[in-house]
Amino acid sequence: MSAIQSFSYELDSKEHNFINSFTLGASTFNFLFHYKYNLFFISKSSTQINSKLMKKHLKEIKDMFVNLFKEDLKKDFDGEVSTFKKFDKEFKEYFSDKFVKLKSLW
Repeated sequence: MSAIQSFSYELDSKEHNFINSFTLGASTFNFLFHYKYNLFFISKSSTQINSKLMKKHLKEIKDMFVNLFKEDLKKDFDGEVSTFKKFDKEFKEYFSDKFVKLKSLW
């Protein structure tokens, strides 16, 4: 992913120029970048899923993650990811009502 973003930067060296999505076979990959914490949020979905709505859900997940870990994200990251394990619960709760959350994607 980093290589793809580096390539897009080489093509157009604007500081905040990133690829938002691309399609590969039957899958679409959507990307959001959090500039302050230098984080990528990536989703993979079928090309049949509405990309605009997928990006909306990805943004909500990004906001949940950053709000939950904003104090941890201010520290220098040492590669230890166990801190983020508690996000599993938040992520599962977000999709607990799958019909309501995912219905809009089709």
